[in-house]
Amino acid sequence: SNGAQFAPLTIRGGALRPICYEMPIASAQVKSAVLLAGLYAEGTTKVTEPAKCRDHTERMLKKFGADISVKGLVVCVKGRANLIAKDVDVPGDISSASFFLAGACISKDSSITVKSVGLNPTRTAFLKLLQQMGASISWKYQNSKMAGIS
Repeated sequence: SNGAQFAPLTIRGGALRPICYEMPIASAQVKSAVLLAGLYAEGTTKVTEPAKCRDHTERMLKKFGADISVKGLVVCVKGRANLIAKDVDVPGDISSASFFLAGACISKDSSITVKSVGLNPTRTAFLKLLQQMGASISWKYQNSKMAGIS
């Protein structure tokens, strides 16, 4: 220990350049970080996923007016975008609810309802897996949004 109060790391901001990034593993968090940084780059940032992962950031950026395209496993965002503020509803996270859902599946004569959960095709694998294992699971949509899982 040298008595320093801070980590031995310095980051200096500057003009960002676009990149073409091939992700070694599927990670929505890494993909989102690169895309968000790409908004401030001069040019188009391209991210290639090894497998499809969550697409919440892409959906959000499109809603805010970003020039973003998704073709298969490739996501491109043009930098220097003029984003438009919008009202958004932030749904509950199915990943956080998954522990409770699994718990209900392994507890005799139990049931659970999870309300206002965000669920799109990239988020349904866990529910389908539970169904394949014999769980009785249903969900409904209200106003084009996930309303609940029972």
